[in-house]
Amino acid sequence: MLVKIKSIYGDLKGLFSELPNGDKHVKVRGFIINNFNETIDKLSEISKTDYSSYKVPDSEKYGGDYSSSSSRSQVGRILARLEEEYSFSKEIKTPNSQIVILNKNHNEIAINISYTLNDIINQTEDEKAKEKLNQLKTELERPTKNWETIKSILIWVINFSKDIFVQLLPLLLEKKI
Repeated sequence: MLVKIKSIYGDLKGLFSELPNGDKHVKVRGFIINNFNETIDKLSEISKTDYSSYKVPDSEKYGGDYSSSSSRSQVGRILARLEEEYSFSKEIKTPNSQIVILNKNHNEIAINISYTLNDIINQTEDEKAKEKLNQLKTELERPTKNWETIKSILIWVINFSKDIFVQLLPLLLEKKI
């Protein structure tokens, strides 16, 4: 989910950079704003959050085109909200989770992890697996983690799905359990 939202954020940021700075007399083509409004619908669906108030309203439409100032304002508003909600603008200052692997020749391979335990939970369709992953999340968030609880959940996960277990490994290493 986060990867999809980040992709939409990138598209919106690109659109924002292309919108002309101008007053109400500068126009933006209608198909661009229609595409933007459709993107807002898609973002709302993926994130399960209503972002419809960020759409450029038809009242800003003049003929087939839209006002540049109102269009730019709406795109800027949604970018600011996504940056605040998902910390996209802070990524430059805060490095992604990173695992460094050294081989015998001392070559270094860095792997950036761009998903969270919540993403894994949301992608999982099995209710029992969701329950176990939520238990793991709860345990990992505690100040003093119970290794026996974590271990029993991990054993269940590896027996349930090798793929989910492999996704969990980098997150577990990051937490240094």
